[in-house]
This record gives sequence, C-alpha cells and structure tokens, in this order.
Amino acid sequence: MVPLLNAESYEQLTRFLLERCDALAQSAHYRMGASMASLFAEERRTLQPLPRIAFDAVDWQERKADWDGRVRVDGNCYLAGPSWRGWTLDVGSRAFDVTIRTRDGRQVVTLPRVYGSSPVTVRDPAVLLPALGRKTNGWPKSTIRGDFPAKLRLAIDHMSARERRQAFRLVARASDIRIPGRGQGR
Repeated sequence: MVPLLNAESYEQLTRFLLERCDALAQSAHYRMGASMASLFAEERRTLQPLPRIAFDAVDWQERKADWDGRVRVDGNCYLAGPSWRGWTLDVGSRAFDVTIRTRDGRQVVTLPRVYGSSPVTVRDPAVLLPALGRKTNGWPKSTIRGDFPAKLRLAIDHMSARERRQAFRLVARASDIRIPGRGQGR
C-alpha cells in the first residue's frame, strides 16, 4: 500500500479496499480476456476448504520476569505482576495484544500491545491486587494507588492492615486474578 492510505477507521479502510477489489474484479484479465470475477468463480470450484480451527497469528517467546514481575518484549515492558517475579513465562505477541502465561499454559494476563518505544510499563492494575492483599504496607507506594478514585483511596488509606488485606483479596477474587502458590504448582 504505497503511498500510505488515510482512513478514519479500519472499517472505513476495509470498505474502501473492498470497493476497489470489486471494481478490479469486473475488469478483463490482461491475457484471458474474461472478467477476473468469472475466472475466480471457476477457480473457486477447485479450492480446498479452510481448516476448522482459525490460525492464531502469534509469536511466542520465553521471557524471565524481573524483580517487579515485568517482562520485556520488543523493547517495551509488560507487567505480569509481582507474584510472577523470577518466573520464566511464555509471552505471545499478536497484532493488538500481548498474552503472558506460565510455562504450563496458565493464563497470567493479556495486555494491549504497544508499538514503538513506550517509556511506561504496560499494565493492568488488577494484577497488582493479589500482591497488595499479601503485603498491605505496599499500598502507599503502589503504582495503582493513583488509579483509585480519591474517596476510595482515602478510605483504603484509613483502613487497618487487616481490613486492607481483606479488601484487596475480595477485589482480586472478584476480578478472577490467579495467585501463585494457592494449590497451583510453579
């Protein structure tokens, strides 16, 4: 596609390209003389069926999580969570997302993929909840503290360590975050 096309959305670009393809299909083939649409209709009869399982265009790589539970992919950091620090994880890069899972296939998190160089770690605040449920003293310096609404943040600030632990564990359970070591092997 040179020069690059400008479009407001993928849907608009798709419609434009489909209209162009339909117009080309009505034109005559340079050597056969028949329309390309009629030649394609003939060829379709000999095509093999597509596989029943869709092709997953993913690039799996093995990465070791750092001390904070981050993995680096294509120069960008993605947060698996502090629960996974030091683990060797599988990282799957797709067009629009990055999936992090354990070596035995358990899903850790799926995050939006970042292209180029991002100065910040790509993260889902919910993956930090299990760690905060175990180590409530980390709350004041937690990277997700600023993600909470002001009133809720103040309420959590005034909770005792026991109340905070219970609150974070309930929120983690409600968001279905997996905590390593709870009946699961490494």
